[in-house]
Amino acid sequence: AQTAASATAAYTLTAEPATADEAEVIAAADSGGREGGAQADTACEVVDDGHIDIGPRFVDGAWTAQLRDDRASESVWRDLEDVVLRVPDAALFPIPEGDYGFLGAAGEEIHMLPQVQTSGIVWPGWNTQDPSVIDGVPGTVDWNLTAVEGPGEFTIFLTGSFGGAEVLFDSSEALPQTVTVPRNTHAHGNWTFSEPGVYVITVEFTATTGDGETVTDTKGIQVAVGDATDPNEACSGDGSGEGDGGGDGGDDDGGFLPTTGTGWLLWGLGAAAIAVVVGTVIMVATRKRRNAADTGDADAS
Repeated sequence: AQTAASATAAYTLTAEPATADEAEVIAAADSGGREGGAQADTACEVVDDGHIDIGPRFVDGAWTAQLRDDRASESVWRDLEDVVLRVPDAALFPIPEGDYGFLGAAGEEIHMLPQVQTSGIVWPGWNTQDPSVIDGVPGTVDWNLTAVEGPGEFTIFLTGSFGGAEVLFDSSEALPQTVTVPRNTHAHGNWTFSEPGVYVITVEFTATTGDGETVTDTKGIQVAVGDATDPNEACSGDGSGEGDGGGDGGDDDGGFLPTTGTGWLLWGLGAAAIAVVVGTVIMVATRKRRNAADTGDADAS
């Protein structure tokens, strides 16, 4: 497997013909892509099902990392400190044989939010399609993983059409790590958590505006993993912590549920078509290890 420890790496997503079911999922996931969505002020919202994306946008002129909630017919943007992603034990899957040793031993179970949408499990992606980004950023956006707090390891990886794994982020490796995302991109990968408990995944989005200004924002993605983990313990927002649990979004599709180790290979079928929308057919990612002066850890580099 390609690992996040590589100094420089790239991958290409090539759009393939989608089945009728996959086309419906793509259309639902990308509904209102350029409309941007309203700003929500609910805290603290627990999201345990349906489609969401993490991404940057300009809010009142300020570059801000937020969560786009597509569970209802009208999308809304939420502040990350006011949202908890809940990963239930229904999201436990066995690690298969082959190219997945970075996750642990084959046969062990791991909590995972799959690359392809699965009914009853939140489907997180990343998104640089907000109109303010498309209009204000002529180039790419750097998505940096800067820290992970939690009881276990966190990864995001892609499953290819013919199996195998392309690791984007791996918290067991030296941080920070970077994925470079073109603007007007919407994509999904597999998000994994090696142990149940509360996680805070600190991410940073950085870009250069058309005026040459460098803009950056750092936020924490709050996650409660496992049925025994109270989502309220993960919420740092100023609300009551009484989210409605979500789960009523209209873009679910239960036909992609992988229930065995061999099911992991099925995630790649049509995954490129789902991950590449609005004309974006090539996405170049770089995972960069900062030098010793930046990280203070020359050995890890």
